[in-house]
Amino acid sequence: MKTRVTAILIIALGNICCFSQEQYEPGTIVPLEFVTTVSSKGITVGQLVELRVRNDIKIQDKVIIHFGSIARAKIISVQKAKGCGVAGRIELVAQDVIVNRLMIPMTSEVLIRVGKNRKGLAWGLTLGTFIIIPPLNFLFLLIKGENGIIPAGTTMDAIIMPIN
Repeated sequence: MKTRVTAILIIALGNICCFSQEQYEPGTIVPLEFVTTVSSKGITVGQLVELRVRNDIKIQDKVIIHFGSIARAKIISVQKAKGCGVAGRIELVAQDVIVNRLMIPMTSEVLIRVGKNRKGLAWGLTLGTFIIIPPLNFLFLLIKGENGIIPAGTTMDAIIMPIN
């Protein structure tokens, strides 16, 4: 019984791999759009962010990836906004698109978003008030920079990778 189940699984997986290799051409560009706003404040490295496909993707006049299909990007670096005016930062890269319950691997250039840096403001107020209010001037160093934000609707392009 176990050998039958194993044989069926091997055949099924082989068919999926062959099907996917024939249907998806490596190098095909897939335009994507962020579904929700992503902020450096609430994410961690390795977290997956949801995107959606902006247009139907056709190969030889056949739609292989439909508009609205779910895609995912992986957070590869994040820095939250800090005191002394240090800005937040997000870096992510496209990971895959899900089509017919099959994950098609993708890649993209690293998308980087950096918040507004407020170091000059924090240090300027600290040094500028040194003479006027010496005991309290260090409080200006608590001024945070802005978080890195990718608004919903932001676009990026990904490329389908070869399926092994």
